[in-house]
Amino acid sequence: MYFLSLWLFSFLVLILQVTLFDLLFHGKIALEITMILVIYAGFHLDITRGSVLAFIIGLFYDSMASMVPGIFVVVYMLIFFIAKVIADKVRAENAVFIMGFTFMSTFLEGIVIFFVYEVLLDINLSYLLFLKVFFPQALIVSVISPVVFSLFRRVEVLVRVGESK
Repeated sequence: MYFLSLWLFSFLVLILQVTLFDLLFHGKIALEITMILVIYAGFHLDITRGSVLAFIIGLFYDSMASMVPGIFVVVYMLIFFIAKVIADKVRAENAVFIMGFTFMSTFLEGIVIFFVYEVLLDINLSYLLFLKVFFPQALIVSVISPVVFSLFRRVEVLVRVGESK
Protein backbone atom coordinates (compact mmCIF):
# COMPACT_ATOMS: atom_id res chain seq x y z
CA MET A 1 0.00 0.00 0.00
CA TYR A 2 2.88 2.35 0.82
CA PHE A 3 4.47 1.91 -2.59
CA LEU A 4 1.16 2.40 -4.40
CA SER A 5 0.53 5.64 -2.53
CA LEU A 6 4.09 6.72 -3.36
CA TRP A 7 3.37 6.20 -7.07
CA LEU A 8 0.14 8.17 -6.79
CA PHE A 9 1.93 10.99 -4.97
CA SER A 10 4.65 10.99 -7.64
CA PHE A 11 2.07 11.19 -10.39
CA LEU A 12 0.35 14.12 -8.65
CA VAL A 13 3.70 15.92 -8.28
CA LEU A 14 4.36 15.37 -11.98
CA ILE A 15 0.95 16.74 -12.97
CA LEU A 16 1.54 19.74 -10.72
CA GLN A 17 4.95 20.29 -12.30
CA VAL A 18 3.80 19.96 -15.91
CA THR A 19 0.58 21.95 -15.66
CA LEU A 20 0.51 24.41 -12.78
CA PHE A 21 4.15 25.48 -12.81
CA ASP A 22 4.07 25.83 -16.59
CA LEU A 23 1.07 28.15 -16.26
CA LEU A 24 2.66 30.15 -13.44
CA PHE A 25 5.98 30.70 -15.20
CA HIS A 26 4.56 30.88 -18.75
CA GLY A 27 6.84 28.06 -19.93
CA LYS A 28 10.00 30.13 -19.42
CA ILE A 29 11.46 27.93 -16.69
CA ALA A 30 10.54 24.53 -15.34
CA LEU A 31 10.66 23.66 -11.67
CA GLU A 32 11.90 20.09 -11.67
CA ILE A 33 10.12 18.84 -8.56
CA THR A 34 10.26 15.34 -10.03
CA MET A 35 14.06 15.60 -10.10
CA ILE A 36 14.01 16.36 -6.38
CA LEU A 37 11.69 13.37 -5.87
CA VAL A 38 14.09 11.07 -7.74
CA ILE A 39 17.01 12.35 -5.65
CA TYR A 40 14.94 11.85 -2.49
CA ALA A 41 14.21 8.29 -3.62
CA GLY A 42 17.92 7.71 -4.16
CA PHE A 43 18.71 8.89 -0.66
CA HIS A 44 15.83 7.24 1.24
CA LEU A 45 14.35 4.27 -0.65
CA ASP A 46 15.82 0.85 -1.26
CA ILE A 47 17.25 0.06 -4.69
CA THR A 48 14.22 -1.85 -6.00
CA ARG A 49 11.49 0.58 -4.99
CA GLY A 50 13.55 3.64 -5.84
CA SER A 51 14.59 2.43 -9.28
CA VAL A 52 11.02 1.45 -10.16
CA LEU A 53 9.81 4.84 -8.93
CA ALA A 54 12.49 6.69 -10.95
CA PHE A 55 11.57 4.65 -14.02
CA ILE A 56 7.83 5.33 -13.61
CA ILE A 57 8.36 9.06 -13.05
CA GLY A 58 10.62 9.25 -16.11
CA LEU A 59 8.13 7.29 -18.19
CA PHE A 60 5.21 9.52 -17.15
CA TYR A 61 7.28 12.66 -17.75
CA ASP A 62 8.36 11.40 -21.17
CA SER A 63 4.76 10.71 -22.11
CA MET A 64 3.60 14.16 -20.99
CA ALA A 65 6.34 16.57 -21.95
CA SER A 66 9.20 15.08 -23.95
CA MET A 67 10.10 15.38 -27.61
CA VAL A 68 12.59 12.53 -27.32
CA PRO A 69 11.06 9.27 -26.07
CA GLY A 70 12.94 7.79 -23.15
CA ILE A 71 15.22 10.71 -22.34
CA PHE A 72 13.77 11.35 -18.88
CA VAL A 73 13.72 7.63 -18.09
CA VAL A 74 17.45 7.46 -18.80
CA VAL A 75 18.27 10.71 -16.98
CA TYR A 76 16.14 9.90 -13.92
CA MET A 77 17.52 6.37 -13.65
CA LEU A 78 21.07 7.72 -13.93
CA ILE A 79 20.44 10.36 -11.26
CA PHE A 80 18.76 7.80 -9.00
CA PHE A 81 21.69 5.40 -9.18
CA ILE A 82 24.23 8.18 -8.61
CA ALA A 83 22.19 9.36 -5.58
CA LYS A 84 21.96 5.78 -4.30
CA VAL A 85 25.73 5.28 -4.53
CA ILE A 86 26.38 8.59 -2.79
CA ALA A 87 23.76 7.91 -0.10
CA ASP A 88 25.55 4.69 0.78
CA LYS A 89 28.79 6.62 1.34
CA VAL A 90 27.61 9.93 2.82
CA ARG A 91 24.90 10.90 5.27
CA ALA A 92 22.76 13.02 2.96
CA GLU A 93 20.71 15.04 5.44
CA ASN A 94 22.67 18.28 5.29
CA ALA A 95 20.77 21.05 3.46
CA VAL A 96 23.90 22.35 1.74
CA PHE A 97 24.74 18.86 0.48
CA ILE A 98 21.18 18.39 -0.78
CA MET A 99 21.33 21.75 -2.56
CA GLY A 100 24.69 20.99 -4.16
CA PHE A 101 23.70 17.52 -5.29
CA THR A 102 20.38 18.78 -6.67
CA PHE A 103 22.19 21.56 -8.55
CA MET A 104 24.64 19.11 -10.11
CA SER A 105 21.86 16.65 -11.00
CA THR A 106 19.64 19.27 -12.60
CA PHE A 107 22.62 20.70 -14.45
CA LEU A 108 23.54 17.18 -15.64
CA GLU A 109 19.98 16.74 -16.87
CA GLY A 110 20.31 20.01 -18.81
CA ILE A 111 23.59 18.90 -20.35
CA VAL A 112 22.09 15.58 -21.47
CA ILE A 113 19.01 17.26 -22.94
CA PHE A 114 21.15 19.89 -24.68
CA PHE A 115 23.44 17.18 -26.08
CA VAL A 116 20.51 15.08 -27.34
CA TYR A 117 18.91 18.06 -29.05
CA GLU A 118 22.21 19.11 -30.64
CA VAL A 119 23.51 15.72 -31.76
CA LEU A 120 20.54 13.44 -32.27
CA LEU A 121 17.86 15.89 -33.36
CA ASP A 122 20.26 18.27 -35.13
CA ILE A 123 18.54 21.26 -33.53
CA ASN A 124 21.03 24.09 -33.30
CA LEU A 125 20.80 25.53 -29.78
CA SER A 126 23.10 28.29 -28.66
CA TYR A 127 25.26 27.86 -25.60
CA LEU A 128 23.97 31.20 -24.36
CA LEU A 129 20.47 29.71 -24.36
CA PHE A 130 21.85 26.83 -22.31
CA LEU A 131 23.20 29.26 -19.73
CA LYS A 132 20.01 31.34 -19.75
CA VAL A 133 17.69 28.36 -19.25
CA PHE A 134 19.39 25.41 -17.59
CA PHE A 135 21.70 27.28 -15.21
CA PRO A 136 18.91 29.37 -13.57
CA GLN A 137 16.68 26.30 -13.49
CA ALA A 138 19.37 24.34 -11.66
CA LEU A 139 19.88 27.21 -9.21
CA ILE A 140 16.17 27.58 -8.44
CA VAL A 141 15.59 23.84 -8.04
CA SER A 142 18.63 23.50 -5.79
CA VAL A 143 17.49 26.38 -3.56
CA ILE A 144 14.01 24.90 -3.04
CA SER A 145 15.25 21.31 -2.67
CA PRO A 146 15.72 21.29 1.16
CA VAL A 147 12.16 22.56 1.63
CA VAL A 148 10.80 19.98 -0.80
CA PHE A 149 12.84 17.24 0.91
CA SER A 150 11.24 18.23 4.19
CA LEU A 151 7.79 18.07 2.59
CA PHE A 152 8.53 14.63 1.12
CA ARG A 153 9.69 13.40 4.54
CA ARG A 154 6.43 14.56 6.11
CA VAL A 155 4.35 12.90 3.39
CA GLU A 156 6.34 9.69 3.82
CA VAL A 157 5.74 9.73 7.59
CA LEU A 158 2.01 10.35 7.10
CA VAL A 159 1.74 7.49 4.62
CA ARG A 160 3.66 5.10 6.88
CA VAL A 161 1.56 6.08 9.92
CA GLY A 162 -1.64 5.60 7.92
CA GLU A 163 -0.38 2.23 6.74
CA SER A 164 0.39 1.03 10.26
CA LYS A 165 -3.17 1.69 11.51
